[in-house]
Amino acid sequence: MARIPCDKSNAYKILKRNNIDLLLLIRISEVLNHNFLEDCAKIAQISD
Repeated sequence: MARIPCDKSNAYKILKRNNIDLLLLIRISEVLNHNFLEDCAKIAQISD
């Protein structure tokens, strides 16, 4: 099982951020088996 190397309190801090590092988002996507980059692209299209 893949894991993101951080403790629970750090995970909550990541969720509260207004933005996220691209490499971190890619890693989270891999671990959770969900393409968050695709979600971001869809949101960006709607905003245009």
